[in-house]
Amino acid sequence: MNYAAKHGQLRPLIHLIAITLVLAASTSLTAQESTRSADDLRRDRLNAAKLAYKHAFKKAGETSEAKRLNKKIDDNEFLMKAAESRAREPEYQPRYSRGIGLGGFGIGGVARRIGEGAGRATAAKHAEQHRRAMEIAENDLDAHLKKSTWSFLNNEEQDLFIEFFPDFVREAGAGSRLPKGAEGSRPNSWVKFTPPGMPFAYWAPVKPERDGGPGIAYRAVVSKGNTEYLMVSLDLGPAARPSDDPKFIKRMVEGLAKPVDGNVVHSSTCTLLGKPAHQATIEFLDVGIPRHLSAKCVAEGTKIYLFSVLQAQDQAGEPLKDWFFDSIEAN
Repeated sequence: MNYAAKHGQLRPLIHLIAITLVLAASTSLTAQESTRSADDLRRDRLNAAKLAYKHAFKKAGETSEAKRLNKKIDDNEFLMKAAESRAREPEYQPRYSRGIGLGGFGIGGVARRIGEGAGRATAAKHAEQHRRAMEIAENDLDAHLKKSTWSFLNNEEQDLFIEFFPDFVREAGAGSRLPKGAEGSRPNSWVKFTPPGMPFAYWAPVKPERDGGPGIAYRAVVSKGNTEYLMVSLDLGPAARPSDDPKFIKRMVEGLAKPVDGNVVHSSTCTLLGKPAHQATIEFLDVGIPRHLSAKCVAEGTKIYLFSVLQAQDQAGEPLKDWFFDSIEAN
C-alpha cells in the first residue's frame, strides 16, 4: 500500500484518537483540580465539545438525506438563475416587429411584444418559486444536520453540548435534556429592542430595522429560517379612538388575511401590555408555499400597536413566536 493510501486511512483514525484523548482528559478533571485553574478545566471541556461537533457534523453531512437535500438546493439554485436570466431578456426586439403598417409596430410586433412581456413575468415568477424552494431545502438541511449531529454524539459529548451549546440542543430537538426551566427559555443570542418614542420594549433574534409603509414599522428578518418579526405603530387620530372600540382591533388583526387571500384559523381576545387586545392566526399560500402568520393588536388612545410573526407553516409549532410575544413589556 502506497503512502497516499495509508495516509487516507490514518487521517480519520488520528482524528478519533484526538477526540478520545481530549474527552478522556475532560472525564478526569476532578483529579487535576488541585493543580489546574477553573479556566483551564473549562477550556478543556469546551475544546472537547468543539472536536466532538466537528466529527459528528461531518458524519451528518455524509448521510443520504443530507446529500439529497444538497442536490435539491443546487438544482433549485440552477433553475432560479436560469429563470432570472430569462426574466432579464428584453421584452421587445425590433426584428420581430414586422407586421401590417404602423411604422414597424404592426400586429405581429405588438403580439410578439405582449408575448415576451408575459414570458418575462412568468420567468420572474418561476425564479421566485425556485428561490423559495431552495430556502425551504436549506432550512430542511439545517434542521437535519442539527438533529443528525446530535444523534452522532455519545452521552459524554451530549453532556458537553448541554453545558456549552444550549441553543444548539434546543434546535436539535433535545431541549428536554436541558436543566429544568431552560428548555423553553429564549436563546441568549436574542437582543432587546425599544423602538424610539414607543412605550414598550421587546426581544428579537436580530436587531429590528426601520421599515417603510404606513405609520412607524420595525422589522427583524431571520433569512436562514425565513422568519420575520414585525412591529407597526399607527396613530389614527382623535376621530377613530380605537381604544374605545374593542371590535376595531379585532377587525384590524383579522383583516390581515384579506391582502394575502388567507384563512383565519384562530381568533380570540388576549392581553398585551396590560390592556385588552386581540390575536389571530392566519394561514395562506405565498407562491405556492404554506405560510403561517401570528399577530396581536392592542390600542392605546388614538394609537394601535400591531406585532406579528411570519413563518413557514412547518415552523408554526416552534416556540419562536411565543418567545417574541411573551417578551413584549411596557417600559
